[in-house]
Amino acid sequence: MKGLLNLETKFGRLLHKLGQCVQLSVFWLLCSLPIVTSGAASCALYATARKVLRDEEGKLFDNYWKSFKGCLKQGSLVGVATLLFCLVVAYCSLLLLSLDLLSGTIGTVLLFLYFGVVILLLVWVHYIYAYIARFEDSLKTVLRNTIFMTLMHSIPTIKLGAQVFVVCAAFYYLDLIRLIPTLVLMLPCAYCMLTIKPIESVFEIYKPSEEQETEE
Repeated sequence: MKGLLNLETKFGRLLHKLGQCVQLSVFWLLCSLPIVTSGAASCALYATARKVLRDEEGKLFDNYWKSFKGCLKQGSLVGVATLLFCLVVAYCSLLLLSLDLLSGTIGTVLLFLYFGVVILLLVWVHYIYAYIARFEDSLKTVLRNTIFMTLMHSIPTIKLGAQVFVVCAAFYYLDLIRLIPTLVLMLPCAYCMLTIKPIESVFEIYKPSEEQETEE
């Protein structure tokens, strides 16, 4: 047993990563409980998952708390806007699905266009949270730059969009909502880890210029 838990072994490192993932998901949940701070909690989740879990730099709690405080203002503003957007989308989706006007070929096309736009906007939110977590800029600059990244880098955007679609479809068709008390211990961090590679592939393109702007 002692050998299995040794961090020098693959199994030991895997258990350690899983434990960190659970801790990070719990941190995110606790910091999101005030609701208005859910955006800052999500920014800190991304920053910590990237730095500690992926790059193995620093301590989990110290990094999360530092990132949470640094992202509190901008992240919270974006978080509140995101929550309002999701409420509007949920209401409109239920309304549209209940209308007979959307039946037939034209209705199906309109539904696909509607949900396509919704997914694109949610992908934009992913970029915003990650950008706030990684760089220091005014909110106006954050929004402008992330719109450009979302629209101009199609492959990472499509990957993120597919991820959003799969998760939403899984919750809807597999009735995963009833498993949320269990999933919340792993899903936030696991989902965040999946977003890091496509988003960072875009950030790496602009990283030198962003660092120069920070120094200035």
